[in-house]
Amino acid sequence: MRLLEKGGLFLVCGVSFAKPDWPRRSDIWHSLHTVLAKGKATVEEKGILLCSLLHSFGLDAYCVMGSCTADSGANHGVVWCVSLTPGMEWGAGEGVVLWDPLGGGRYDNLNASVRDIPLNTVGCIFNKNNFLANIQASDAIGHVRFDIGNPRHWKAMGSAMVQPVAESLTPSSGPIPLLPSTHNVFQIEQAVEDTLRALVVEHRRHLGLYTLWDESLGFILSSALSAYETERIVGVTVGNADFQHSVKRAVPEGNTFKGFPVQFVHRDPARMMGALKASTVAQDILATRGVRKTPVVC
Repeated sequence: MRLLEKGGLFLVCGVSFAKPDWPRRSDIWHSLHTVLAKGKATVEEKGILLCSLLHSFGLDAYCVMGSCTADSGANHGVVWCVSLTPGMEWGAGEGVVLWDPLGGGRYDNLNASVRDIPLNTVGCIFNKNNFLANIQASDAIGHVRFDIGNPRHWKAMGSAMVQPVAESLTPSSGPIPLLPSTHNVFQIEQAVEDTLRALVVEHRRHLGLYTLWDESLGFILSSALSAYETERIVGVTVGNADFQHSVKRAVPEGNTFKGFPVQFVHRDPARMMGALKASTVAQDILATRGVRKTPVVC
């Protein structure tokens, strides 16, 4: 990081971290070992961690320093990741995949989805072997060409300056050991489900409704839950046709199946129930009436 500051490349990249009237401060990016030990990371550290993971899986990955628009409307600096597929026309947007380390978004068709990408500008890209500053006429994401071998579009820092920094950041103790989680995820999952079921029963009781749980249908829905989680992780939908076929067989003729897939980033059943009550679709399911009532939590 000292190299980047001494080289003045933050100015070249067009990413402003401070204004003249702001207090002078020093940005420190911790090593990956420190980030994992702390269990938390800054925006920049999350981007570097994701880039390292992508690189370790064999992708030609780079950190992308640029800017996004905050909810307040102001621009702020961010670090995303980009992976480049060998042999593709990077300049035309083919073979270029952008990764959002904060929101989990993956954008692999820049020409078609550039308006949906919450990244505004690209100032520079770097990994442990290269540092390239964007010198194109426009740094707007819709105009940036990722043909990193084109000297008219990208200015590369000399390897003599990059290599010493890369060597100094390489852990001397070898790979970082990752310890298994101390949480019993199956026990936590069952506790959350039991509590959420009780909240659903209580909510329906106040509506004057009785609740029955269909365990067989719940088992079928578990395959959909697994597919949703896989889609969230890898961006590919699997088994959807098989799931639809199973549901059609499980739901009696004349009955209607309704589902409300939702993801939570916490383990608080009360907050989950509050979110369900705030949704019109979920409210309709919670207030289901009929001869056979089968709300299911999975």
